[in-house]
Amino acid sequence: MLQKKTIIRSSIPKRTDQLGNSYTSLSSELPGNPPLWIAHVRGKYHDDIYVNNARILVSQSNIQGSNTALTQVLHKIDEVLIPTISPKSASNRIYNPTAWEFLEKYESLIQHPHRIRNFRQKIDEHNKQDIFNTEGGHTFFIPVDEGFLNGRASLIDGKIIDGHVIPKQVLFTTPTRKDIPYQTLANDDNDIRVIIFFTQEQRGVHHY
Repeated sequence: MLQKKTIIRSSIPKRTDQLGNSYTSLSSELPGNPPLWIAHVRGKYHDDIYVNNARILVSQSNIQGSNTALTQVLHKIDEVLIPTISPKSASNRIYNPTAWEFLEKYESLIQHPHRIRNFRQKIDEHNKQDIFNTEGGHTFFIPVDEGFLNGRASLIDGKIIDGHVIPKQVLFTTPTRKDIPYQTLANDDNDIRVIIFFTQEQRGVHHY
């Protein structure tokens, strides 16, 4: 069996009990210093700790080593972390894109058959670029073009775009609490309010 390993270097070595609360971040030493986001999920016997979407295997972590110049702490995680960066062939490489840079450069950043041109064009049309360039930690939901067949893309307005952004929280699918509401930017008036729930389904299980 082929095993993959991810080695992510942080500027400050920390044990698991020093990683801080949920939604705190550590600066990595990858080009562009993309942050590593920490989340704690309460369990029956102990809390699980996540780095982005990967769970730290605590029993195989906190391994400390040092040499004359550097102290290191090694943690093992259950998922490979893949940074979002431009390919080496790009003339102007992006290492830690904003949400808007991700939208603009999606085809070169993500090698995937899906396209997101409809949503990107509507953001331009409604002058919503600033939302996706806002500094700080936020969560963005980017729908692919396949979701807008039969002319449905024409229905996207500014309020729908706002409803695809959870402000001031960085959420990853695995550690995020399920079945509780998360407010979106479309929540500032009495006309339309959009909230988002995360749910978890078991594939291959059918209920009758």
